[in-house]
Amino acid sequence: AKKRLERFRKIVGADGLVLETSDVDALLPTVRSRCQEMVLRPLSHARLAASLREHAGLPADDTLALARLAHGRYGLAMRMHADPSLAVLRQSATEEARRLARAGRNERFDVADRLGSAWYRERESVLATVDLWRDWWREVLLATSGLEASPEAVEYAAGLTPADAVRALRAVQTAREHLLGNTSAPLALEVMMLDLPMLS
Repeated sequence: AKKRLERFRKIVGADGLVLETSDVDALLPTVRSRCQEMVLRPLSHARLAASLREHAGLPADDTLALARLAHGRYGLAMRMHADPSLAVLRQSATEEARRLARAGRNERFDVADRLGSAWYRERESVLATVDLWRDWWREVLLATSGLEASPEAVEYAAGLTPADAVRALRAVQTAREHLLGNTSAPLALEVMMLDLPMLS
């Protein structure tokens, strides 16, 4: 984190401005054309755990668990340490994502109906759930590709192919884009459920 900050300072100088976004496509072309884009990638679980031990003074077991739950994101790991309910939410959403991949069409549509109805009252909560599903399938893609992933994802990925994980990621990301684009929420979520791989 310190090295990245120093690199930013060298690039932008004393009077520079850092614009942070999780969706570059949401920025106007006139803004993007005047920016130098830098992609900040998550840390490895081991590096993040070591950083948490060094800077936050957390026990080794806690830091590794936080690093895995946060998928290598330092800020998210610190927020989950400060608010344990965030870790519980992530665990709950992850379990639902795993269950849905092996669920039948009726169960999938029940979940789509529940979230679709909640969208008009609790957008942030529904979006957070969809984002956590996306995080889970990204972790499964890493596992199916032989890259570093959480032990849960590695175990779950047995018998899956990278194509399965990519298909699920695309389905979740497309649903997210449709939700933000004011498409009918129940319809967007039902289409996502149909597009998710049906695992036995």
